[in-house]
Amino acid sequence: MNIEDLSWHDGILNGYSFNPNYDELSKITLDLELYPEQVHSKERKKLKVICENISSVKSNIDINVLKKNKNFGNINHGELTGSVLRIELFGGELVIEAKKFNVEC
Repeated sequence: MNIEDLSWHDGILNGYSFNPNYDELSKITLDLELYPEQVHSKERKKLKVICENISSVKSNIDINVLKKNKNFGNINHGELTGSVLRIELFGGELVIEAKKFNVEC
């Protein structure tokens, strides 16, 4: 699955981990639950998005709002534009600039 194929709306961000990996390429792993298809799907699928060779990370997240919206879906929208992944959350946003994005189901 490609990152461009993901259906972000009403998904859940369960967390993310950051590894600066000073000797090699830095990476962020996003732990997500997303609908395979926005219109026809009844259940979210767990997956990970691995962002590698990161040049910048920006996050502004209100944890209380994020938690409050977990069951409904705390992701409003996600989009990859060039090398920048922008995830709009109910409770903030997460912006990651990286050279490579992989999806693991």
